[in-house]
Amino acid sequence: MKKIGIDDFKKRGYKIFEIMGTDQLRIVGREGRYINMFYHNTRDEEWKKEGEYLITKEGKKFLECSRCGSIHRVRYTIPYDGSCAPGAYCYYCRKKYSIMDIKDAKRYGKVL
Repeated sequence: MKKIGIDDFKKRGYKIFEIMGTDQLRIVGREGRYINMFYHNTRDEEWKKEGEYLITKEGKKFLECSRCGSIHRVRYTIPYDGSCAPGAYCYYCRKKYSIMDIKDAKRYGKVL
């Protein structure tokens, strides 16, 4: 098991698993205490990926948000102002980053 300091973990967060190239880490604190951390993504076991769609064991298809990875209230959007790339975005990211589709922009009077 690879060891890192708590300060390195605070700086890099969970990206440290990708940087170190392992699924198990021992994070050592200043007083010699440690925590064993294991990276596990249950989505890999429960879902299959087909293009942009995630498919459950029952066969239901879901879109995954391009920014945050959420599957709730996701809609394929082509931004009217070209602020970001076309893709699937969840409600939270559409609201936070002001991503509006042409239909929404017309409804709110942004486009004539």
